[in-house]
Amino acid sequence: MIEHDPGVRTSMVFADMKRPMLGASTRWDYFSKHLVVWKEHVRFRTYAIILALLGVYLIFAQPVIGIVSLGFATFFYQKHQHALARTLKSHRTIIIGH
Repeated sequence: MIEHDPGVRTSMVFADMKRPMLGASTRWDYFSKHLVVWKEHVRFRTYAIILALLGVYLIFAQPVIGIVSLGFATFFYQKHQHALARTLKSHRTIIIGH
């Protein structure tokens, strides 16, 4: 029977990982990975602008639908801000190979 020693702790080692945690990639790999997020940024901005304009118009014609449209406009604006922070305003360290 193995006795428990409070000074000894179990730990994990990342030696068996299939890919490195901070690996270098090519410029094309980095670009193609973040191109999807940049497209989301543009798409969500477009949705937010269209729904905001539609909501302002509908607030006078159909107030209930106008309020829902303005709510969706704020939702897509927040998603736009999140995608913007992930792509253009990111300050992450990037290791790019040749």
